[in-house]
Amino acid sequence: MGNRNFKRIKVFWRKVLEIYATSIDYNPNAEESILFFKQVQNKMHWAAHQHTAAEIVFFRADAEKENMGLTSWEGKHLKKSDSEIAKNYLNDQELDALNKIVSAYLDIAEVRALNHEPM
Repeated sequence: MGNRNFKRIKVFWRKVLEIYATSIDYNPNAEESILFFKQVQNKMHWAAHQHTAAEIVFFRADAEKENMGLTSWEGKHLKKSDSEIAKNYLNDQELDALNKIVSAYLDIAEVRALNHEPM
């Protein structure tokens, strides 16, 4: 699988960030923004495969497995930072579920924005 899913993964988290970034008081460096984004990621992970991001890394990172159990990563070679990203351990079915959840979230956010309703 390697890097073929990496771009797909990156795109849907960027979409979620774009929704949050439309907030009037959005500050990407604020601790509350970072915490919010982590919480949203964990909720989406949980909805897709019933584990938080930390649990996925804990349960699936395995030095005995090929590529440490990673299914995707950026670039040609694995880096230590790749092993810390939960999405890099997901299989195609889990990625598909996660993508659908992100799409649903974006659809809801768009409808609420059109109706001038806060998220």
